[in-house]
Amino acid sequence: MLETSHETVNVSMNLSSGSRREIMEVQTPKETLLVENLENLTAFENTKAIHKSFGSWDSTLYKRGFETIIDSFIAAIEGEVDNPVNPVSSLMSHWICQQINQSTGQCGQLELKLPR
Repeated sequence: MLETSHETVNVSMNLSSGSRREIMEVQTPKETLLVENLENLTAFENTKAIHKSFGSWDSTLYKRGFETIIDSFIAAIEGEVDNPVNPVSSLMSHWICQQINQSTGQCGQLELKLPR
């Protein structure tokens, strides 16, 4: 769980059950956003639920954001745009992945103390 003064984010992935579901929920004062498998978004605001998803012909690389970030990174190397990848956030995401990978438990919460 990640929390700020305005949002709470819950992220889970059950690798033991075999279902391979990835779920992320973001709660803000105005709405709740639910992302499933990085493909389907449901935005809940008051009593409305708005569903968004990719087209059936969209590739997995596109849906996961790889095509876009690679194209943007190449454009940055060629000097057309600024680097779309913040080096600090890149190092942070790699550090979090390392903490998950080195976890000794098969399940449960992983408590991270973020470096400054």
